[in-house]
Amino acid sequence: MTLTYSILTYLGIIPFLFVSALFGAKFYEILHIDLENLKTIISIYTIAIISFISGSHWGLNLNNNNFLSRFILISSNIFVLFIWLAYLFLFFEIFIFAASVVFILLLFIDQKLSYLDYYSKKYFQNRLIATIIVLLSFFIMIYFSSIN
Repeated sequence: MTLTYSILTYLGIIPFLFVSALFGAKFYEILHIDLENLKTIISIYTIAIISFISGSHWGLNLNNNNFLSRFILISSNIFVLFIWLAYLFLFFEIFIFAASVVFILLLFIDQKLSYLDYYSKKYFQNRLIATIIVLLSFFIMIYFSSIN
């Protein structure tokens, strides 16, 4: 199972890397891709990933009845609603900043779950590396989006 979730985790960051490369090298101009469409694509993918991670937290804690489990059940719903509202009402750069905060908060929850042996240490290491890569991709997107 370790290999499967490692592969899936790293496959999941490819769109972030690809879009940040399009932003950074302005390949979207060469490929005749509208920048606003590219922002929409990566925003929706970001929402999907945050929803997926939040959903996995929700599912993992559904049958537990302690403070941490209740907190995770509630926060997972709040994160998804927050990121959808951020997408609907904020400019792209602010949405990406908000998504960065949510990814960091989700990582802290994963760290706590890993510490409590809900997840393996290897899973958390993969999530940490993937989150760092996503955050760096976001930085590239925000930087190059702001100078266009």
